[in-house]
Amino acid sequence: MTKKAGLLLGVAGLLVYSANCFAADKNTVPLDAGARPTQTEAVRTGEQAIRQQMFDPDAAKIEWPYLFKSGTLKPTFGKPTAGFWTCGLINGKNRYGAYSGQTWFLIMINNGVVNALDVGTPGEIGMATASCPDFLEKGVLQPVPAVN
Repeated sequence: MTKKAGLLLGVAGLLVYSANCFAADKNTVPLDAGARPTQTEAVRTGEQAIRQQMFDPDAAKIEWPYLFKSGTLKPTFGKPTAGFWTCGLINGKNRYGAYSGQTWFLIMINNGVVNALDVGTPGEIGMATASCPDFLEKGVLQPVPAVN
């Protein structure tokens, strides 16, 4: 398989992930999303998990423009996960001390625990970078209300 064919196959798999995120299997028992966290609780839990993955956690610029939504995410290859999820944007520093560029992240929290997290890499196609723009285009994510 050529590198280009492999990349296209990977992108197709991610698009299936995105399209199947809300598909419910009628033959299975619904997964428990857990207790609904407040936006503040979810952001606090999420930032802690995201910063643990960063090269320079204190310098990471994390944006939470969308509300958490109850639901199930199912990757193309894997089991569905239930909880409260959202997409956000992050820009972190690389090993050279420069910001690497803003990219998407996708996070899911169930009962105060992060049970799914994908932090994208600028310029690469991954779960968050492929799925989050699709969710926005379909109107799945709602913006956090402006505070006056």
